Amino acid sequence: SRDYRYLMDCYHVLGDHDKAIQYAKLHLKFGVDSIGLESHIYVSLINSMIFLNKPEADIRSCIKDAIGKFSDIPDFYAFMAGSFLREKNFSAAKEYLLDSLHIYRKNSECILQSSHYISMLTTVYTNLAEICRLDGENEQAYSYAELALYENKYNTEAFKEFYIHIKALEVETQENLLRKWYDESKNDLLFLKNAMEQLEINDLYFLYIKKLEEKYSVYS
Repeated sequence: SRDYRYLMDCYHVLGDHDKAIQYAKLHLKFGVDSIGLESHIYVSLINSMIFLNKPEADIRSCIKDAIGKFSDIPDFYAFMAGSFLREKNFSAAKEYLLDSLHIYRKNSECILQSSHYISMLTTVYTNLAEICRLDGENEQAYSYAELALYENKYNTEAFKEFYIHIKALEVETQENLLRKWYDESKNDLLFLKNAMEQLEINDLYFLYIKKLEEKYSVYS
Protein backbone atom coordinates (compact mmCIF):
# COMPACT_ATOMS: atom_id res chain seq x y z
CA SER A 1 0.00 0.00 0.00
CA ARG A 2 1.21 3.51 -0.78
CA ASP A 3 -0.07 4.57 2.63
CA TYR A 4 2.63 2.68 4.55
CA ARG A 5 5.23 5.43 4.09
CA TYR A 6 2.82 8.12 5.27
CA LEU A 7 1.80 6.05 8.29
CA MET A 8 5.48 5.52 9.09
CA ASP A 9 6.08 9.28 8.97
CA CYS A 10 3.04 10.01 11.13
CA TYR A 11 4.01 7.54 13.84
CA HIS A 12 7.62 8.69 13.72
CA VAL A 13 6.52 12.29 14.35
CA LEU A 14 4.20 11.12 17.14
CA GLY A 15 7.06 9.25 18.78
CA ASP A 16 5.49 5.82 18.38
CA HIS A 17 8.65 4.17 17.08
CA ASP A 18 7.34 0.62 17.26
CA LYS A 19 4.56 1.52 14.82
CA ALA A 20 6.99 3.54 12.69
CA ILE A 21 9.20 0.45 12.37
CA GLN A 22 6.18 -1.72 11.58
CA TYR A 23 5.04 0.44 8.67
CA ALA A 24 8.55 1.07 7.37
CA LYS A 25 9.09 -2.69 7.12
CA LEU A 26 5.71 -3.15 5.43
CA HIS A 27 6.62 -0.50 2.87
CA LEU A 28 9.94 -2.22 2.13
CA LYS A 29 8.34 -5.67 2.07
CA PHE A 30 5.81 -4.74 -0.60
CA GLY A 31 8.33 -2.81 -2.67
CA VAL A 32 6.31 0.35 -3.18
CA ASP A 33 8.63 2.89 -4.76
CA SER A 34 8.77 6.49 -3.54
CA ILE A 35 10.80 8.17 -6.24
CA GLY A 36 13.65 10.18 -4.76
CA LEU A 37 12.58 9.39 -1.19
CA GLU A 38 13.15 5.65 -0.87
CA SER A 39 16.26 6.14 1.24
CA HIS A 40 14.11 8.18 3.65
CA ILE A 41 12.31 4.97 4.60
CA TYR A 42 15.57 3.46 5.77
CA VAL A 43 16.60 6.63 7.61
CA SER A 44 13.35 6.64 9.60
CA LEU A 45 13.55 2.90 10.23
CA ILE A 46 17.14 3.11 11.48
CA ASN A 47 16.45 6.17 13.66
CA SER A 48 13.48 4.43 15.27
CA MET A 49 15.54 1.29 15.93
CA ILE A 50 18.28 3.40 17.53
CA PHE A 51 15.73 5.27 19.65
CA LEU A 52 14.32 1.96 20.94
CA ASN A 53 17.81 0.56 21.67
CA LYS A 54 17.35 -2.38 19.34
CA PRO A 55 20.29 -4.82 19.19
CA GLU A 56 23.20 -3.33 17.27
CA ALA A 57 23.40 -6.43 15.08
CA ASP A 58 19.82 -5.81 13.93
CA ILE A 59 20.50 -2.12 13.34
CA ARG A 60 23.64 -2.91 11.32
CA SER A 61 21.74 -5.47 9.25
CA CYS A 62 19.24 -2.76 8.29
CA ILE A 63 22.04 -0.28 7.54
CA LYS A 64 23.81 -2.89 5.41
CA ASP A 65 20.63 -3.31 3.33
CA ALA A 66 20.45 0.46 2.89
CA ILE A 67 24.09 0.68 1.78
CA GLY A 68 23.44 -2.13 -0.68
CA LYS A 69 20.63 -0.13 -2.27
CA PHE A 70 22.05 3.38 -1.87
CA SER A 71 25.83 3.03 -1.98
CA ASP A 72 26.20 6.65 -3.13
CA ILE A 73 24.48 8.16 -0.06
CA PRO A 74 26.94 8.97 2.76
CA ASP A 75 24.31 9.00 5.53
CA PHE A 76 24.23 5.22 5.90
CA TYR A 77 28.01 4.92 6.27
CA ALA A 78 27.76 7.47 9.08
CA PHE A 79 24.94 5.44 10.65
CA MET A 80 27.13 2.32 10.51
CA ALA A 81 29.96 4.25 12.18
CA GLY A 82 27.54 5.32 14.91
CA SER A 83 26.60 1.72 15.58
CA PHE A 84 30.23 0.71 16.02
CA LEU A 85 30.88 3.76 18.20
CA ARG A 86 28.11 2.68 20.54
CA GLU A 87 30.01 -0.59 20.97
CA LYS A 88 33.37 1.23 21.39
CA ASN A 89 34.69 -0.39 18.22
CA PHE A 90 36.67 2.67 17.19
CA SER A 91 38.67 1.15 14.34
CA ALA A 92 35.54 -0.02 12.51
CA ALA A 93 33.80 3.30 13.25
CA LYS A 94 36.75 5.25 11.83
CA GLU A 95 36.68 3.23 8.62
CA TYR A 96 33.00 3.99 8.03
CA LEU A 97 33.36 7.66 8.99
CA LEU A 98 36.11 8.05 6.40
CA ASP A 99 33.99 6.16 3.86
CA SER A 100 31.11 8.54 4.51
CA LEU A 101 33.34 11.57 3.87
CA HIS A 102 34.70 10.02 0.69
CA ILE A 103 31.21 9.28 -0.64
CA TYR A 104 30.02 12.77 0.31
CA ARG A 105 32.90 14.55 -1.41
CA LYS A 106 32.52 12.36 -4.48
CA ASN A 107 28.74 12.57 -4.85
CA SER A 108 27.62 15.74 -3.05
CA GLU A 109 26.46 17.44 -6.24
CA CYS A 110 24.68 14.48 -7.81
CA ILE A 111 22.87 12.67 -4.98
CA LEU A 112 19.33 12.05 -6.20
CA GLN A 113 17.97 10.41 -3.07
CA SER A 114 17.21 12.36 0.08
CA SER A 115 20.36 12.99 2.14
CA HIS A 116 20.83 14.77 5.47
CA TYR A 117 24.58 14.26 5.61
CA ILE A 118 25.43 17.97 5.77
CA SER A 119 23.70 18.12 9.15
CA MET A 120 25.87 15.17 10.27
CA LEU A 121 29.23 16.68 9.28
CA THR A 122 30.00 18.28 12.64
CA THR A 123 29.42 14.98 14.41
CA VAL A 124 31.43 13.05 11.81
CA TYR A 125 34.43 15.35 12.23
CA THR A 126 34.07 15.37 16.04
CA ASN A 127 34.00 11.57 16.17
CA LEU A 128 37.05 11.35 13.91
CA ALA A 129 38.84 13.87 16.12
CA GLU A 130 38.14 11.80 19.22
CA ILE A 131 39.15 8.49 17.60
CA CYS A 132 42.40 9.96 16.24
CA ARG A 133 43.19 11.48 19.63
CA LEU A 134 42.64 8.14 21.37
CA ASP A 135 44.94 6.54 18.79
CA GLY A 136 47.65 9.11 19.56
CA GLU A 137 47.26 10.84 16.18
CA ASN A 138 47.13 14.28 17.75
CA GLU A 139 47.87 16.36 14.67
CA GLN A 140 45.11 14.66 12.69
CA ALA A 141 42.77 14.90 15.68
CA TYR A 142 43.38 18.65 15.92
CA SER A 143 42.61 19.08 12.20
CA TYR A 144 39.33 17.18 12.48
CA ALA A 145 38.35 19.18 15.58
CA GLU A 146 38.95 22.39 13.62
CA LEU A 147 36.80 21.10 10.75
CA ALA A 148 34.04 20.27 13.22
CA LEU A 149 34.01 23.85 14.50
CA TYR A 150 34.04 25.24 10.97
CA GLU A 151 30.84 23.27 10.35
CA ASN A 152 29.17 24.38 13.59
CA LYS A 153 31.04 26.49 16.11
CA TYR A 154 28.09 26.25 18.52
CA ASN A 155 28.36 22.48 18.94
CA THR A 156 29.50 21.80 22.48
CA GLU A 157 30.97 18.36 21.70
CA ALA A 158 33.03 19.82 18.86
CA PHE A 159 34.22 22.64 21.11
CA LYS A 160 35.12 20.14 23.84
CA GLU A 161 37.15 18.03 21.43
CA PHE A 162 39.03 21.08 20.18
CA TYR A 163 39.62 22.49 23.66
CA ILE A 164 41.29 19.26 24.81
CA HIS A 165 44.18 20.14 22.48
CA ILE A 166 44.71 23.68 23.81
CA LYS A 167 43.83 23.42 27.51
CA ALA A 168 47.47 23.11 28.59
CA LEU A 169 48.42 26.37 26.89
CA GLU A 170 48.51 29.83 28.45
CA VAL A 171 45.10 31.48 28.77
CA GLU A 172 46.09 34.25 26.37
CA THR A 173 47.16 31.68 23.77
CA GLN A 174 43.88 29.79 24.19
CA GLU A 175 41.93 33.00 23.65
CA ASN A 176 43.92 33.82 20.50
CA LEU A 177 43.30 30.36 19.04
CA LEU A 178 39.57 30.58 19.73
CA ARG A 179 39.38 33.92 17.90
CA LYS A 180 39.49 31.91 14.67
CA TRP A 181 35.82 31.09 15.32
CA TYR A 182 34.55 33.33 18.11
CA ASP A 183 34.41 37.10 18.37
CA GLU A 184 32.96 39.23 21.17
CA SER A 185 29.38 39.12 19.94
CA LYS A 186 26.82 38.29 22.58
CA ASN A 187 25.95 34.93 21.01
CA ASP A 188 29.58 33.84 20.85
CA LEU A 189 30.35 34.92 24.40
CA LEU A 190 27.22 33.22 25.75
CA PHE A 191 28.11 29.99 23.98
CA LEU A 192 31.66 30.06 25.35
CA LYS A 193 30.38 30.80 28.84
CA ASN A 194 27.89 27.91 28.76
CA ALA A 195 30.33 25.46 27.16
CA MET A 196 32.99 26.25 29.72
CA GLU A 197 30.54 25.84 32.57
CA GLN A 198 29.72 22.36 31.28
CA LEU A 199 33.39 21.50 30.84
CA GLU A 200 34.37 23.07 34.19
CA ILE A 201 36.97 25.33 32.60
CA ASN A 202 38.13 28.03 35.02
CA ASP A 203 40.64 30.71 34.02
CA LEU A 204 39.36 31.20 30.47
CA TYR A 205 35.78 31.10 31.75
CA PHE A 206 36.33 34.11 34.02
CA LEU A 207 37.79 36.04 31.10
CA TYR A 208 34.64 35.55 29.03
CA ILE A 209 32.13 36.25 31.79
CA LYS A 210 33.98 39.51 32.45
CA LYS A 211 33.51 40.44 28.78
CA LEU A 212 29.80 39.57 29.04
CA GLU A 213 29.42 41.78 32.08
CA GLU A 214 31.29 44.74 30.56
CA LYS A 215 29.80 44.64 27.06
CA TYR A 216 26.29 43.27 27.61
CA SER A 217 25.55 43.56 31.35
CA VAL A 218 25.07 39.77 31.53
CA TYR A 219 26.03 38.58 35.00
CA SER A 220 26.84 35.04 36.10
